[in-house]
Amino acid sequence: MGYYLENFYKPDPDHPVRQALSTRHNFRVIMEKLNATIAVVNNLVIRNNIVYTYIESVDATNPFEIDFHIPTATDAIKKISLTLKGVPFRAYSKAGAAAGTPSGGGDTSGSGGGQTSSAASGYSGPWNLATGWTSHNGGYIASGYGGSQKLTVETHTHTVANHMHTTPNHTHPNHTHTAVYGIYGSTTPTAVNGYYDDGGGYSGADSYGNAPDTTTPWNIKTEYDITDKYSGTGWKRLKLDTSRLGRFNIILMIEVDLTPTA
Repeated sequence: MGYYLENFYKPDPDHPVRQALSTRHNFRVIMEKLNATIAVVNNLVIRNNIVYTYIESVDATNPFEIDFHIPTATDAIKKISLTLKGVPFRAYSKAGAAAGTPSGGGDTSGSGGGQTSSAASGYSGPWNLATGWTSHNGGYIASGYGGSQKLTVETHTHTVANHMHTTPNHTHPNHTHTAVYGIYGSTTPTAVNGYYDDGGGYSGADSYGNAPDTTTPWNIKTEYDITDKYSGTGWKRLKLDTSRLGRFNIILMIEVDLTPTA
């Protein structure tokens, strides 16, 4: 039967019936293959890699935030990975020597002073000129010459007069610092943390570790899997902070399956 049908549908220009049947048969086969292809395409997903790269300076009060978007056509998030390197902060100029001419300025002065005094209570009592002077509890006794006499040491004060210390009027000259252009390195970031925002605010700190020293570049994370920190489509955020001035080299790779749309 199969042989009969195969030969029956063979093209035959000299046989109009066979030729017509053959054409219809070929058309049906073509349509079946096309429909099968369409069905496969309709069920097809496209694997797509979205890559974000940054190099950014940071310090203890200025973290770096990355905003990224998961496409709405995403069928599944396959993987989100972070590669992060800490490198020295880089400046491109420094201040030069001051120069300028005097102008403006202001006066500074001090005034006032004070008075301090001290008093001896004095001493009155017998004394003898023959034996000389002797001390008695801060006052003095003189004795001798056959009799005693009374010596009074009067009360007295030591006074520091009011006085003023004055800084003469003077001026501070106007001046400028001319920038000296060049490339100047500093420290690397350390005590690095990551924070993840899936749409409802940042999570707690995820510690990424500390630098080996103050200036050597260091690999903080290599293809670090953070897939479980995010779900669904839309805008997401990643924040990176440090306790020290430095720079981050960042590669954020997002691998998703996308459903084709018409």
